[in-house]
Amino acid sequence: MIDVEKVCATIAIALDLPAVDVRPESRLADLAELDSLSLVEIATAIDGDFQVRLPGDALTETLSVNDVVRMIEHAPRQ
Repeated sequence: MIDVEKVCATIAIALDLPAVDVRPESRLADLAELDSLSLVEIATAIDGDFQVRLPGDALTETLSVNDVVRMIEHAPRQ
């Protein structure tokens, strides 16, 4: 089981946001202006913190932090 609070914290750090601003139901697009660099920063942080390998374009279709959690649960382990 993935620690949802850890996912929130990882995304907050990657986007340079206060951790209290990132909740499981938060939509990524509402948290910050997302561009390709910010998506890569999120994916890299998740890869490192959760020992998974997300596809390069995985986050382009992601709507919420809960979606990221589901993606981590199904991602191949490093």
